[in-house]
Amino acid sequence: MEIDRVHEIIPSLIESLLENHSSQHECESMNRYKQVLNFEPVDRLPITYSYPVSPDARWQPFPNRYIYQNPAVMFYNELVSAWDLHITDRALILDDLPVTIRPNWGTVTVASLLGIPPEQRDDQTPWIRRRDENITLEDIGSLDVDIREYRWIQNILETYEYYHEVVAAYPKFGEMVTITLPDLQGPFDTLEQIMGEQLFIDMVLEPERVKESLLKVARLQKECIDLFQPYCTEQIPGYSHQHGTMLKGNLLIRNDSVVMISPRMYEDIVAPGDIFLMKEVGGGAIHSCGKIDHATDVMFELEGIQSFDLGQSYLNDMDRIYRKAKEKKIPLIRVQPDREELISGSILERYPTGVTLTFRSQSRDDAIQVHEAYKRAVERRRKK
Repeated sequence: MEIDRVHEIIPSLIESLLENHSSQHECESMNRYKQVLNFEPVDRLPITYSYPVSPDARWQPFPNRYIYQNPAVMFYNELVSAWDLHITDRALILDDLPVTIRPNWGTVTVASLLGIPPEQRDDQTPWIRRRDENITLEDIGSLDVDIREYRWIQNILETYEYYHEVVAAYPKFGEMVTITLPDLQGPFDTLEQIMGEQLFIDMVLEPERVKESLLKVARLQKECIDLFQPYCTEQIPGYSHQHGTMLKGNLLIRNDSVVMISPRMYEDIVAPGDIFLMKEVGGGAIHSCGKIDHATDVMFELEGIQSFDLGQSYLNDMDRIYRKAKEKKIPLIRVQPDREELISGSILERYPTGVTLTFRSQSRDDAIQVHEAYKRAVERRRKK
């Protein structure tokens, strides 16, 4: 595919999605998500499947570098292969993948406001590359920015405007797709991008100043949310979409860097910024990749937390996490089961409700086979 032909390709992509769209299936999936996210009885746990793009797939993604040069390419790739999820294959699998698109400008949007411009190379996602810059807590404390003046903010606004132009031209597609917030990270991950290892030293030597800096970053993040929210098309108050799934809460706060600190340090220094954001948006969710189970007990007690998204659930003691989550009615998002749990249906014994699933398949055909086996196992259990 040629980049300069992307505008010619998009109408065919949208027509294909509309042809294969089932309003009934969409409604069933959304109800399934809502039931699970509220710890209600459900026929089966909602699930999505990720896998490499099939070589014979009609819709092949463009190399990542091009999405930052043309909003049409970003739009196209969001539908074709975001997170290795393929909405173009949903009619073949009939899983619970929602149709979502976001301005995919990486994890650096809020960080771009703090003193170091983002960098994007080759097919890499944008990143903050610290060279001779030495951003300190004093620098953060003295910041006074107008977020609209920053290039990364303008990039996102221009992307939103393009998305809405497309939606306006295809109203039925607009009814099907949800335009979401971009990845705004969280105050702690954002400050770590800018300060690096010095942040952890300062957390020991100057914990109160770090806490104040995190609150300032949280307020900047809230400004970004307020600016972007009017462009979003979330349909159900109190629920939103990120990472190709539905979650409970109006914001997903990324907290990957918490894997490197103690629960007490998180509670005393980092949590106030997260609580501020969740209260400001009317409830939110927290995400972390890696092994985070040392901190989940503290996180589950936070005011405003409504769900918890796991990037790598298999690294954690999920049975212990689930017991606490069930007690607090905090659903767990994107739990990754093993194959046997799915095809046997035993996953429903382990997690009767309160959990959404994502399964890493070897291929599209493998995803179809696993999902069919999962549904058969659910049906067998129903008949018992």
